[in-house]
Amino acid sequence: AAVATTIGEVLSADVSIIDADGVTLASSNEDAASTWTPELDRNLAETVVSENQGGMTIAAPVLVDDDIAAWVVAHFPTSAGAIEQAAIEHAAVLTALDHLRERTVQDVATRLRHGFLDELFSGEFVDELAIQRGQALGLDLRRGARTYLIEIIGGDHSPGQQRAVVDVVSEIARSHSEHIIAQVDETIVAIIAEESLDP
Repeated sequence: AAVATTIGEVLSADVSIIDADGVTLASSNEDAASTWTPELDRNLAETVVSENQGGMTIAAPVLVDDDIAAWVVAHFPTSAGAIEQAAIEHAAVLTALDHLRERTVQDVATRLRHGFLDELFSGEFVDELAIQRGQALGLDLRRGARTYLIEIIGGDHSPGQQRAVVDVVSEIARSHSEHIIAQVDETIVAIIAEESLDP
């Protein structure tokens, strides 16, 4: 959101960050939702410049691992030139870096949770260290908890479908004070503190 707001203020334009499916992730002007939609060709990794209602729209792809993760889209009330296009393309690079940083943090957290669960389920752990690791990950093992194993049955087990299920399970778990969610192969493991034991 900071990238969209900053670029929007500097260029006097409405700037939005839109995912590859056309969903707005952030906008410099919440009252002026972007009507621009991504190109159908997902392999098109070039900046798109088009005129609209006396103004101009510039959309630069946010590339992560050679895939289009999102678009930075700017709507200018008047014409825009090479400097504005370069600024939008730079904003796309910053957005890609932010996306990579976020993904790196998520990957590290996922590996930590996965390693912790492996240790717990193997039974080979030092009690005090396991308690400390659990607390660092958001779960006090000295209190009661329930373990849930969730598997997707039927359909394709696409990464998008698995991510959607993990998101739903995570949203439900957030309503509890302490929890750990991790995906082990195709099984989602949720350890959730028993609320009756909360002080």
